[in-house]
Amino acid sequence: MAALDLHFQVYGTGPRTLLLIHGWACSHRYWEELAALLPSEYRAVAVDLRGFGDSPKPPTGYHFDDHAADLVRLIHRLSLPRAALVGHSMGGAIALHLALGHAPLFRALTIVDAGAYVAQRRRILELADDDLFQTGMTTDQLSRAVTSWFHDSEDPRIPEFQRIARSSPGPIRGEALRCHIARDMRNEIRNIDLPTLVLYGALDGMRSYEEAEYLRDTIPGAELRVIAGAAHSPQVERPHETVVALLDFFERRRIWADTL
Repeated sequence: MAALDLHFQVYGTGPRTLLLIHGWACSHRYWEELAALLPSEYRAVAVDLRGFGDSPKPPTGYHFDDHAADLVRLIHRLSLPRAALVGHSMGGAIALHLALGHAPLFRALTIVDAGAYVAQRRRILELADDDLFQTGMTTDQLSRAVTSWFHDSEDPRIPEFQRIARSSPGPIRGEALRCHIARDMRNEIRNIDLPTLVLYGALDGMRSYEEAEYLRDTIPGAELRVIAGAAHSPQVERPHETVVALLDFFERRRIWADTL
């Protein structure tokens, strides 16, 4: 499958670049509040993965190798310097895949409420039905799924995120989820050679704390930070705390030492 030109949004103009990858049925909009809090020396490039947001939506091509090819194409298209890679949920799994195959392009890796495999497959199926991979969830199922990503079911941002989820055709959502569930990296992530931070929303009902611990304990030198008061989307619910955790990690691990 040929690589695509992805839609993206750039926040800031600083020399320290973050590449932000959203999760399933999401878009670059999930990073807006976090990006607004970054110091002036940072630039955040938030992508829309193929099939989602304003990126092209081909009917096939949703294996992680396809996503990786798109993202590498974007890096070269924008002549991005070595970036810190940050991925949320399915985007976190894609970030792990990128770190395994394209580590020289990146300085560091941050995984937000994601895992090396989809341990919560049963929970996903409970939210949907046997036709999940054909329908990508019905409208009602999708609305309930998006709501479950937040600790406050009355969060005023939820309707907009539900609209974003619905903007991708159901069969594409289903195919992307099928490919996500098929990718198991438990036997590979011990080979990741990037400074790695694992972030976990303390109230996450989709991913377990044990999955976050597994990443910490398996990726060499990885660190784990829990974000209090957040469920599956800490970069949305607790953007300040998430930025503080990122910047603290970058500082202590001297991720940007050669840019000083």
